[in-house]
Amino acid sequence: MRHQTSGTIVLLDSRTGQERLRIAVPDSEVWALAFSPDGTTLAATVGWERGQIRLYEVATGREVRTITTPPTRTPALAFTPDGSRLVAGMADTSVLIRKAGPGP
Repeated sequence: MRHQTSGTIVLLDSRTGQERLRIAVPDSEVWALAFSPDGTTLAATVGWERGQIRLYEVATGREVRTITTPPTRTPALAFTPDGSRLVAGMADTSVLIRKAGPGP
């Protein structure tokens, strides 16, 4: 039997505390989040069995890209200062670096 979970990412306005955006992440747990330096993109590591980093447009919550990773937990995630790459710290102590922009 496979354990099914669903995650939700909720973004709040820091001034008012009001919900600004809700992103449903069906059939996946969310392990780590990171905002791009310009604040337009949110990266989320999801479902360790799937091995994915999903990129979302902050203004709309629309998923814009999925990056495939090894199927292990990814508890740490950060954009490089110029926003061109994502750095993922894997549970097995390895580090994965991927292009953050469009495309493979």
